[in-house]
Amino acid sequence: MVFLTFGTGMGAGLILNGQLYDGTNGMAGEVGHLRLTPDGPVGYGVPGSFEGWCSGGGLARLAAMRLGRETDARQLAEDARAGDAGALAVWRECGTHLGQALALLVDILNPECIVKQNKVNPWLIEMAHKHDIKLIATNDVHFVDEENGEAHDHLICRNTGKDMDDPNRMRYTKQ
Repeated sequence: MVFLTFGTGMGAGLILNGQLYDGTNGMAGEVGHLRLTPDGPVGYGVPGSFEGWCSGGGLARLAAMRLGRETDARQLAEDARAGDAGALAVWRECGTHLGQALALLVDILNPECIVKQNKVNPWLIEMAHKHDIKLIATNDVHFVDEENGEAHDHLICRNTGKDMDDPNRMRYTKQ
């Protein structure tokens, strides 16, 4: 399982064979550093990185590049919902690069699923379907079907410090 976090930056948790994978020095999961294009918005000092194209901070930089105005990801989303063509174009560009990065993660790791923090946006869903990737959203909204209940439980246990065999842990419940 790959758990993606999107905020001002970007990161990931990798659960491989039921265990959190932290790499040789505890730094595994820095997927935001992946360079997707030779140039583009800068994320973590890397032009054209996954973080540059798809994090909240990256979206603000992308909007400044494309629209010539200062904004943030929240305002950009509100503008897109209101039908602003420029904001919609920025979100579509972000979605294209998100799909590219998700496809790379699937090709390299072959995860059981990709889990995205917070609410799922339409472009994420579109790109996931385009690349045949299962999605689960956690935190505010749960889009978990029964088939993915165990993966959800592993993630919740990891986040709460509980063991899967703990009778008091949070569990997937059929909606």
